[in-house]
Amino acid sequence: AIYNNSTSPRYSHVTVNVSPGVETNGIKNNTASPILAGVTISVAGGGQGFNNQYSSLTLTDVWISAAGVGMGNYESSIRINNSVIGGSGTSLGIANQASSGAFTITINNSRIAGTSNTISNDPRYATFVGASQLSGGAVTGGGTLTCVGVYDENYGSAGYTTCP
Repeated sequence: AIYNNSTSPRYSHVTVNVSPGVETNGIKNNTASPILAGVTISVAGGGQGFNNQYSSLTLTDVWISAAGVGMGNYESSIRINNSVIGGSGTSLGIANQASSGAFTITINNSRIAGTSNTISNDPRYATFVGASQLSGGAVTGGGTLTCVGVYDENYGSAGYTTCP
């Protein structure tokens, strides 16, 4: 629905609703560094809520729901604060992929949900999750993965260095 290419806008208090068959991404971000605050993205019928490539960005108070992948990141470093990614029917909350480089994902005070996996982490990513809920499937993949104060959908503690 929104395609952001090589710019750094600020999206504030925006709602994006995508109907089945119209588009497969709520927001597609390519080589840009936008700031999203108070944004709601809903994609029905599959696809990705937020498709992010080659970018550094911050999400605060963002809600993303998609029947496929909540947020797909390719070679991108991201800060996620006070947000919800994934929901009923979302198969994968966050998918981190890279073919070169090193990237960091920081998630604080958020909820990440996925029926198959909450986070799929590529070996080139360092992902840090603090004071957040990982609901649904397990965290998979390689790379550095650190959880502190993280709990699952049953409010079970994951400990200090492992993720549920």
